[in-house]
Amino acid sequence: MRKWNVIFLIFFVFMLIIIVSCNNINNDRVEENKVAENKIEVTEIEQTNEELIRKEKDFIFPNSHIEKLTEKQLLGLSNKLLEYARNEIFARKGHIFKKEKYRNYFAKKVGINQQLP
Repeated sequence: MRKWNVIFLIFFVFMLIIIVSCNNINNDRVEENKVAENKIEVTEIEQTNEELIRKEKDFIFPNSHIEKLTEKQLLGLSNKLLEYARNEIFARKGHIFKKEKYRNYFAKKVGINQQLP
C-alpha cells in the first residue's frame, strides 16, 4: 500500500510540474503577442506622423497659433512630430530658426518666411 502512495505522489507532482510549465509557456506567448501588437501600433503611429510632416503646405495643427492645444490632441504623437508642432507656433509668429532642418521645413509652408537677415 505504501508503494502505491509513493507512486501516486510522484505521479501527482509530475503532473503538477507539467501543468505549471504549460501555463508559463502560454503566458510567454501571450506576452510576446502583446509586445508584437504594441510594436505594430507604434510603427503605424510613426508612419502617420511622418506622413503629416511630409505634407509641405499643411500645418500639423492649423490653428495652434491662435487656439490653445489640448492634451488629447497631443497624445499619441511622436516626439519628432511634437517638435515640429511646437516650432510651428514660433514660425508663424515670425521666428527664424538657426537649425537648417527647421528652416527648410518651414520655408515650404505657406505664409512663413525663413529667409535669414
